[in-house]
Amino acid sequence: SLFREAEERLHKLAEKISESNAGNWQPSIREVIVRYREAEYEAVKNKLLSEVRILIQESKALGAEKTAPMTYRKVESMLKEVEKILSSQQYDDPTLGAKANELLEESRHLLYISQLSRQIRRDDAAFENYLLQLEQVIGKLASLVEVPSEFSRKVEEVLGDIELSVANLKRELEQQKKQNIILLDSLEDMQAEIAALKSRVGKNESILQKVDNLKSSLSPVNVKTIYQKDRIVLRLNGIEFPLGKIQINATDRKRLEKIGQALHNFPDKQIRVQLGQSATGNVQYSKSLANQRARAVTLILQSAGFIPDSRISAEGVLLQQANPPAHAIVDVIIQL
Repeated sequence: SLFREAEERLHKLAEKISESNAGNWQPSIREVIVRYREAEYEAVKNKLLSEVRILIQESKALGAEKTAPMTYRKVESMLKEVEKILSSQQYDDPTLGAKANELLEESRHLLYISQLSRQIRRDDAAFENYLLQLEQVIGKLASLVEVPSEFSRKVEEVLGDIELSVANLKRELEQQKKQNIILLDSLEDMQAEIAALKSRVGKNESILQKVDNLKSSLSPVNVKTIYQKDRIVLRLNGIEFPLGKIQINATDRKRLEKIGQALHNFPDKQIRVQLGQSATGNVQYSKSLANQRARAVTLILQSAGFIPDSRISAEGVLLQQANPPAHAIVDVIIQL
């Protein structure tokens, strides 16, 4: 930032010189700016790379090219990459900072390896100490992945076993992740089923309560309440009709009105009225009469229970068994 600020001032000064003098100052100004940028490049480059170069130089003096060839080549390659960015003066390259830090770290690592190698070559105790430290680290790794770490075996074999165990652990972890996903999906399905079951149980408890209420209110008027899986049947045995007529007597009307009032507890359910009677004489006539009587029963239920036409239907059926001609069985079916 200091160099950029200085360069801006240099440009402003060049403009003033150009404006105040009639002579052609442009070539001289351009040359000054070029020289300035060269100085800027060298300053930044030296600042950034001076420590790295010192580290590399010290490592080379310790024989790093022979004792740590892989690390040395890596550092050299990284140095060329950073120098390439700097030589193009791309100081705002977003990768420059990270690459420079990594280069510095690897340079320090190279020097450490070189120093350690030199010490080991000169001091048997240092070499033994290094091996003991290495064995200790490998032992800890082996215990973590449950691999036998007898050091009578070669270090390469122990490290190979550790690598294999780590690979196996990774595979097991991936399998466990997949199983966890399956279990989570299963758990979500189970929770959904439990919620649906709770809802059904709640509805069933509500329906059972309503069935009990129907029984207690309708049993006194000889109406039988039958609860089935998807419906409730309210059955009246022996409604009396005058022969060939659809008029309902006062007693049976009160029973039907009582049923209509009870249907208030099922405001959103469909109601079907089924009236059954024996056929007398002409079957077609008997069927028509049964339909008319079913409709008469329906009108009483609608009036007592305020049931709209859209929620109730009526049907007359002919029974096989022989009933008295004037008697009919009425089933008021509440569809659940």
